[in-house]
Amino acid sequence: MNITRIILLAAATVSLGCSPAVERGISAYESGDYKTALTVLQRSANQGNAEAQPGLGEMYRLGRGVDQDYEEAVNWYQLSAGQGDSKGQANLGFMYRTGYGVDKDYEEALKWYRLSADQGDSAAQNNIGVFYEKGWGADQDYEEAVKWYRLSAKSGDGYGQWNLADLYFDGKGVRKDVKEAARLYRLSAEQGQESAQKRLADLYQDGVGVLKNEVYAYMWSSISAANGNDDASSLRDRLEKKMTKGEISKARSAAKTCMETDYDDCELN
Repeated sequence: MNITRIILLAAATVSLGCSPAVERGISAYESGDYKTALTVLQRSANQGNAEAQPGLGEMYRLGRGVDQDYEEAVNWYQLSAGQGDSKGQANLGFMYRTGYGVDKDYEEALKWYRLSADQGDSAAQNNIGVFYEKGWGADQDYEEAVKWYRLSAKSGDGYGQWNLADLYFDGKGVRKDVKEAARLYRLSAEQGQESAQKRLADLYQDGVGVLKNEVYAYMWSSISAANGNDDASSLRDRLEKKMTKGEISKARSAAKTCMETDYDDCELN
């Protein structure tokens, strides 16, 4: 199970059609020009811009261009969340979940995640699923967890897809279905989730939910290993000992193509 990381300042806000000033701030942040990002976002945030405020909060949370200050981050998230901004709400939920800058409070975290999720934020939907699966801030309820993971997964969230796959695989809150689990792991893997990539490699190695195929298992374990998964490295090395040179070459070529195409072409040729 995986809890999605806090929503980063970039990504979401630009796609929402935010103001040119906020876009300039985000662009500067993405390029590592934190001085400019801070100046631009601070000005907009002080003027009450609810999209700039969570971005500024993120800079304080991570200590980018400013001294790290969780309480100041919370302040900006609260101002944004109070105006109904889904990113401010989700990030405030994160702070209550972790206890950064505020007392840890799962019920309060769940409240803010829900407000964000009700606006369609897929990361918040995934986090609500985690809360119900773990029984944080609410009674443990696997069926409710499935509901929220499914909403997140349908929006294309790789973490939601991964967590939903786990519940299908284990048969928690939903009828056990290893084929559906494999399909969801594949969707998550194609978004670069290294743990889902390792899980998919396991399924191909064992022939669970998919046809047994050690070439695919080697391919996905290689990709996962390249993304930093040490367990995947071990699996790849074990597979290599029982595969032919031709199979290894084919798997390596497919892994290279898969990653170079940003997971658009992950089939064996």
